[in-house]
Amino acid sequence: MSQQLLIQRNDKSVVPALKSLALGSPDWRFRIQALATLDGMNSIDEATVTTALGDKAPEVRAEAVRLSERWLREAGNPMQAAVQKKMDDPTWTVRRQLAASLGEMPKEARLGPIETILRKYGNDDVTVDAAISGLNGQEADAMLSLLQTPGTAARAVVVPHRGGGVAGGRAGTVVPGMEVEAPVVT
Repeated sequence: MSQQLLIQRNDKSVVPALKSLALGSPDWRFRIQALATLDGMNSIDEATVTTALGDKAPEVRAEAVRLSERWLREAGNPMQAAVQKKMDDPTWTVRRQLAASLGEMPKEARLGPIETILRKYGNDDVTVDAAISGLNGQEADAMLSLLQTPGTAARAVVVPHRGGGVAGGRAGTVVPGMEVEAPVVT
């Protein structure tokens, strides 16, 4: 309730205390709540998010990745490099949030990082789904690139189709631009 009131009143005098709480509270849940409150008040800044990316709690790091999206959209913003350092985070929650957030990068900057996460974590269905959702029209380019580097994916990328395309998802979905007949292996 207090978080909602802070956001609704948008009293900027509490911002320094919230930043201090976001970066220094001993309880990770309070750090996340303070970050979310700063975001709701439109008072979150790059320095606070960058610091939170290095937090000891994976939940805080994942929240920091999500909060970074407003800067990921800006071409050449240093936040893009800071977030991509989370590619090898030891916790799956951070990697999954990264996979979901990479799609916020400009079109010309997102393909490489998304391909990298697909190569590294292709065995995690949630990470794959999140990464592919961020390709937004670049699915065929990513698929072709992954196929040109055999043996780099964590599992087979091309599956026999059940519908009208090469790559069918669990629900029989088709990757746009890949609507061709695939050879049937017997």
